[in-house]
Amino acid sequence: MLTGARPSLDQTQSSPTALAQEVCFKPHQSLVGSAGISGYTIANPAIWFGFLGSDPDFSTEDNKACVAMSTTHLTITKDTYSHMYSTNVTRLTQPVPRGKLDLTCSIGSADDCVATFTLTFNGGTVVTGEALGSDVLEEK
Repeated sequence: MLTGARPSLDQTQSSPTALAQEVCFKPHQSLVGSAGISGYTIANPAIWFGFLGSDPDFSTEDNKACVAMSTTHLTITKDTYSHMYSTNVTRLTQPVPRGKLDLTCSIGSADDCVATFTLTFNGGTVVTGEALGSDVLEEK
C-alpha cells in the first residue's frame, strides 16, 4: 500500500535540500483492496501528484505502478484511481520556472511489489528564492 509513502526525490543540478524544502506532503487514504493511491502537492508553483501501486494477488495481471501530475487540483478518488490504472502512465514531464519536473515510476513483478516513484528537477544551476519560499543571494 502507498498510504503515507514518500516519493524518492532525485535532484539534478540543484542542491539536495532545495526541492525537499519546497515539498509539502498531504497524504490521502488509499482505496481498499490490493491497490493503493496517494496524493501529494508541492507549492510555488502548485503542482499535484498522484501515485498508484497495484499488487493483484488473485489475478493474472502483473503488478502496476502509475503516476499523475497536474497544475490544477488533483483529487484522489476512485475515479482518479480507475483513470490512472487504465491509462497506465509511468513517466510525465511538467515545465516549471527555471526548469522541468520529471516524474517516473517502476514496480517489481510477482512477489516483489516494491514500487519506486522518482521526482527529478532538471533546470538551471541557480535555485530561486521563490522556489525556496525565501530570499536567496545571487552569485555575482
